[in-house]
Amino acid sequence: MSAADARYADEYFATIRPDLRPFRKVPRADPPEGVRARMAEFLQHRYAAAGQITRDDLVAAGFTAPDIDRHFPDALTIARLPQMVA
Repeated sequence: MSAADARYADEYFATIRPDLRPFRKVPRADPPEGVRARMAEFLQHRYAAAGQITRDDLVAAGFTAPDIDRHFPDALTIARLPQMVA
């Protein structure tokens, strides 16, 4: 498929199916600060509700495995859960 064909295909689908227009662009990824902040807020609410937090809880909340591995320690510190437990 040439670039011209791809451009015409995009225009065709944009006019035929305008409801698909939002799906034509890839959403921007959250910056690391945003992921840590969302995770810290989730940790606080989940710990207050259940008294424990599992990896499955984080996955169910929409966090990916790399996000959990990279941001969990910092989010735990931001959420101040060690101070709540002590």
